[in-house]
Amino acid sequence: MRYSNWMPSALALLFGLASVVRSAETLSLDSFVTLAKMQNPQVRISAAGVSSSLAAQKSARSRLLPQVDGQAQASRSASQLSPPMTGTYSSNSYSAGISGQQLLFDFGKSYYSVRASSQFVNAAQQDAKNTLQGVVLNAKTAYFNYCLSQMLYAVAQEALTQANAHLASAQALFEIGKQAKYVVTQAQVDVANATVAVITTKNGIKLAKVQMDVAAGTTLGSELSLSDSLNSLEPDIKREEALSRALDSMPQLVSLRDRLAASRLQLTSAKSALFPDLNAAAGVGLRSQDASVWSQDWNVGVNLSVPIFQGGALVAAVEAAKAAVDQASAQLDATVQSVTAEIDQHYYEKVAAAERIAATQKLITQAQEGLQLSQERFSAGAGAALEVTDAETAVANAKSSHAQALFDYRTAHAKLLAAIGSL
Repeated sequence: MRYSNWMPSALALLFGLASVVRSAETLSLDSFVTLAKMQNPQVRISAAGVSSSLAAQKSARSRLLPQVDGQAQASRSASQLSPPMTGTYSSNSYSAGISGQQLLFDFGKSYYSVRASSQFVNAAQQDAKNTLQGVVLNAKTAYFNYCLSQMLYAVAQEALTQANAHLASAQALFEIGKQAKYVVTQAQVDVANATVAVITTKNGIKLAKVQMDVAAGTTLGSELSLSDSLNSLEPDIKREEALSRALDSMPQLVSLRDRLAASRLQLTSAKSALFPDLNAAAGVGLRSQDASVWSQDWNVGVNLSVPIFQGGALVAAVEAAKAAVDQASAQLDATVQSVTAEIDQHYYEKVAAAERIAATQKLITQAQEGLQLSQERFSAGAGAALEVTDAETAVANAKSSHAQALFDYRTAHAKLLAAIGSL
């Protein structure tokens, strides 16, 4: 796939989608990911890398094609005559011509160089795909983080509402002599703490919005409305399936394999440079002394160039190519190990998050029941204020833990998709 071919249409879609986002200010996960693909500058950087590798491929191929040059020259010379003759003798000379040469055989040096450049093009395209997957992952993470921030803000607001209700109940009981003054004071402290939590979580939404701007590569509307939430069930991916897909098709690994193949071809090309080059050459031209009478000359031939001694440059090039092969091979092996560990990490993170979701749902139910009982006991004058405070905290913590579990589940799945090379 050549990224330069779709850039104009992509830019058109980009500006159209950007205007929709700013006017509607409502984003689904898919539309936000699409916006990030179009707008994020990392995508343009990787596309430029592909274009650069394509240019290098064209340059390598040019060695196999005829090389044609044109020359033209005009000169004037003068010399002082020796005695017994006196004066100065001057003459003009003119020449013009065309010469060319064609590589006939160089023991595969140019051929393997062209094949290596093709492998580098494939690697650059895989790098671009890997960059695109990173952009998608960052966009999903930012989207999920905004959802999480909104959920935590809602939990904080609910906790503040409960704290205010508890304060009102404490004041009413104090006025009729069923509770002491310190109970009202403690309830006021709880309201203050809940207010701080609301402020903190509200600021968290603003920071999450900044993260979405960075992921999208553009500034979104000041007020966002997300149509998707964290409450979605992701498809199940087995660990063995994830490992198999990652090792076969993950762009990072495919790119490293292409680079290893290119390094081996470059090594073969470097070794071929130790052998002679055989070229066919031809030329035709015109010469004149006074620009009135022109003579034509031409030449056709074959030349053989044999490298005898270049100060060790060719041998050093072979050694450098060998080192590049070893480095590319080691990097591929290290990345395979890293990808395997990464797959395991994200897979088990997703499994654990799914289990936490189920556990925190039960925890929320139990905490709410405990809060209701403590409120009833406090209103009847049979329970302590600390019981209500602890119960309110338990409900808030349970809901916050549930929201975090949902976020971890969705992000773990997104990371798993990125690790196996799937957009």
